[in-house]
Amino acid sequence: RIAHRDVAARNVLITADDVAKLADFGLARDVYATTQYVRANRSGVDELLPLKWMALESIETGEYTCESDVWSFGVLLWEIATLGKDPCYDGRTQLSFLQMVGILRQGIRMKRPPGCPEDLYRLMRACWRDVPATRPTPEGLEKRLMQL
Repeated sequence: RIAHRDVAARNVLITADDVAKLADFGLARDVYATTQYVRANRSGVDELLPLKWMALESIETGEYTCESDVWSFGVLLWEIATLGKDPCYDGRTQLSFLQMVGILRQGIRMKRPPGCPEDLYRLMRACWRDVPATRPTPEGLEKRLMQL
C-alpha cells in the first residue's frame, strides 16, 4: 500500500471519459501556501503542510498511512459536496498548526454541507474517526459509495 499524503480536490484530474485520477502536484505547493498549506517546523524541519486535509495523528507525528489518506478522502468528499469550498473547521478556514491540533483533539469536525445527503455525511464522519483502525478501508469506501 502507498500513502499518497495529499488527497485533495486540487490533486484530482478528470479524464475525457469522466474517470477521476489522483495526481500529485507537490512541486506546485507554493501556489497554495496562503490558504491551503500551513508552514510548520517539526524536528527542526520547516515544511508546508495541508493541515485541513490531515488526520490528527499525521499532524502530530508526521507519519502518513493508508488510514490517514482515508481521513483526507473524507475531506475530499466534503470538498465535492460543497462544490469546491475551502475546508472549514469551527467556522474558520485559516488555522495555525496549534489551532488545528486543538480543534481536532476536541473532536470538532467539519459540519454537514447544505444539501449533502445524510448517508454521505455519515461516510465523511467515518473517515474522520479518531482511531485510525476504525476508519473505513479504501475497499469499504468504494462499496459504500457505490451504494449511495
